[in-house]
Amino acid sequence: MIRIPDLSLRQLAILALVVVQPPPHTVRGLARRAGLSKPVVCRALDVLCRRGLLLRRPDSDDRRSVLVSATPLGHEHLLVLTDQVQALLVAASSDGRTA
Repeated sequence: MIRIPDLSLRQLAILALVVVQPPPHTVRGLARRAGLSKPVVCRALDVLCRRGLLLRRPDSDDRRSVLVSATPLGHEHLLVLTDQVQALLVAASSDGRTA
């Protein structure tokens, strides 16, 4: 089983936005879509980049902007986590419990 790093719900939401939505992704765009301030998104990106799940790089068209993209590890992390949540929901429903 792949070890999944602990992420806050906010960090997970930003990772999911970057993986699922088509690029390009900017800090401003992620903040708008997530309903968060740019400083909050930047702090979450710091953690996600440090863990190797996302990458930041300068936008060649606008030097004031930074583009954010998912790494292969970021894609894998979200896929594994989604599979684990689905397995938990199936197990809970087979036990007669609802999620």
